[in-house]
Amino acid sequence: RRGMPTYELSGVTVEFPFDAYECQTLYMQRVIQALQECSNALLESPTGTGKTLCLLCAALGWRQALLDGRVRPMYSLVESRGDAQPVETVVVAPPLRSFVPRIVYASRTHSQLAQVVSELKRTAYRPKSVVFGSREQSCVHPDVSELRGLALTHACQSLTKANGCKFHANLMRQKASPAGVPVHPEVLDIEEFSSLCRSKELCPFYYARELQAEAEILFVPYNYLIDAKSRNALGLSGGRDILIFDEAHNVQSVCTEAVSLEISTTGLAQAIGEVDRCVRVATSSEGLDESARDNVAVLGMSGRG
Repeated sequence: RRGMPTYELSGVTVEFPFDAYECQTLYMQRVIQALQECSNALLESPTGTGKTLCLLCAALGWRQALLDGRVRPMYSLVESRGDAQPVETVVVAPPLRSFVPRIVYASRTHSQLAQVVSELKRTAYRPKSVVFGSREQSCVHPDVSELRGLALTHACQSLTKANGCKFHANLMRQKASPAGVPVHPEVLDIEEFSSLCRSKELCPFYYARELQAEAEILFVPYNYLIDAKSRNALGLSGGRDILIFDEAHNVQSVCTEAVSLEISTTGLAQAIGEVDRCVRVATSSEGLDESARDNVAVLGMSGRG
């Protein structure tokens, strides 16, 4: 992987897998500008122009320059000097190497993330990386992995709590050992990572969460950034991390899905049936006083409404 073309863009050395087109160098310059100014950027380029490679190489090249002390990002701080004074914006630079953010690369699906990982393998960069997936995508337990949805989640939680999953137990033993959890050097997609964990009898779901503290780049589905619980559980922060939303035209629909609830007519009918059964049991039970029966009757009418 040596001998790749090198470009000096805004004071940052960027290695690219092949001779870059003018539109690609311009794209990478805009990425570096946004990182250097700690600002947001909405970047667009036609299909087939290597946007993913440009994003990866520019972001990783800038991060390496930051580690080497060759660049210093500029932060804008807003200060107020009292009610009678106008707000003042002050631009400051942090000390060299004092702040080296992670890169959080988000796309809609794991198949898209697998393509991003494949592109990263084409570059000269080998950051510590980890791909996050759900239990359903990561589980290697022979029985639990056959389940789906909440059944799988509950089975996983029950087994790990009771120390009944050898994959999770092995991981916890390694975590408690003096050497700690091993950090794998390869860049792997979710399937490759799960295969590695299966061979070492470690749980991929929890292993990824242990690795994220040391990772330099995280690959996540959109919902890990959009959903507050997932974001907080992983310690993801827009203030500390470089957030990249690839294929960003999908973000609006994902945000809509995240705050929407879909109930089928079958599910609604089953819920009404459950309420009716509860009402029948409650009204036929001995020991209920008259006021309790009246309350149950109102619940039953509400359920049918």
